[in-house]
Amino acid sequence: ISPAVQYSEETKSTLDFATRTMLVTTNAKSNEVVEHDDALVAEFEKEMERIKLETVQAEERRVQMEKSLHEAQDEIKSLKLQLQRERKAAEKEKEDIMWELMSTTRRSKELEDNMQTTLRATELNKQA
Repeated sequence: ISPAVQYSEETKSTLDFATRTMLVTTNAKSNEVVEHDDALVAEFEKEMERIKLETVQAEERRVQMEKSLHEAQDEIKSLKLQLQRERKAAEKEKEDIMWELMSTTRRSKELEDNMQTTLRATELNKQA
């Protein structure tokens, strides 16, 4: 601590800190030695066994759920492939029907043209 004016802020800060440290109190106690209570130990051991059992059961459920998840994912893949095959088959069938319709329409038009030509020829023969 210095009485110089240039160190006044540091001096004030130091004195404030000293004041605060005087307010600190301690409450020390010696450690207590606890006798092992056989009933308490048995209770804790029973609790540990229960927790171990619950952990094993939870792990078994997790494994089963993981297996079910993989089976569901495989089923989804299989269904997607089946859907793709069915869509391709339906598209092919649609295309075949369109070609057949176009062919039938063309053949119908040819037959109609032939029939009209035949009718005209018949009418000309009747007139002659």
